[in-house]
Amino acid sequence: MRLINSAGRTTLLVCLVIVTVGAACGPSSGDDPPTVDAITVQGEERYPMDTLAEARSFSSAWAVVEVKSETAGSVAGGGAQHGEGYASRSVELDVKSVVWKADSSVAIPDTINPMVTGYAVRDGNRIPMILEGAERMELGKEYLVGLIAEPEGITLASPRAVFSMTDDVVTASEEGHGRGPLADTLGGLNAEEAGQALADATPAVSDSVGSFDDRLEQYND
Repeated sequence: MRLINSAGRTTLLVCLVIVTVGAACGPSSGDDPPTVDAITVQGEERYPMDTLAEARSFSSAWAVVEVKSETAGSVAGGGAQHGEGYASRSVELDVKSVVWKADSSVAIPDTINPMVTGYAVRDGNRIPMILEGAERMELGKEYLVGLIAEPEGITLASPRAVFSMTDDVVTASEEGHGRGPLADTLGGLNAEEAGQALADATPAVSDSVGSFDDRLEQYND
């Protein structure tokens, strides 16, 4: 299934491969199957987001946001009539501060409404899906996020450009991100320090290369 952002562009291809279920299972009794609390899936990103250099080259801005509300879509897929399939999810993000922008002309709205990882549906029950190496955005929590400017508007640069925050400090967890270079770099920094780190980073591709797709082509050469 493809996760489509609010600007109508594909940012992530989510493969229907369950990587971890047992670690997210609750207790069971008798012959009843265990309760599954979450399903971890693999996916491919549109742009790389593993290092600070990539974060700078493949995003338009980074901001601190709070999840104010979420909306789940109807069940899609061949088994929808039987309560099986996938339910999409969008979140309303309140932009609390912008810590870095690639270009001062980029206008970041006060509210952003991206599509994010949704739910697997089994027997009519919704089970949260988590992208491997990424954090699931949850209601009421704050995050440092990378944003990208598309012709249709501003949306998340990548599902993996999402880092939880507590008391203005990035708390990039091993559980949420593994021990990737970007998580290691941003973890423990406050919002201002994270913005400065992005400003000081050497870009993966020259800022003079215009579009993100052109940057990606040059980066892969």
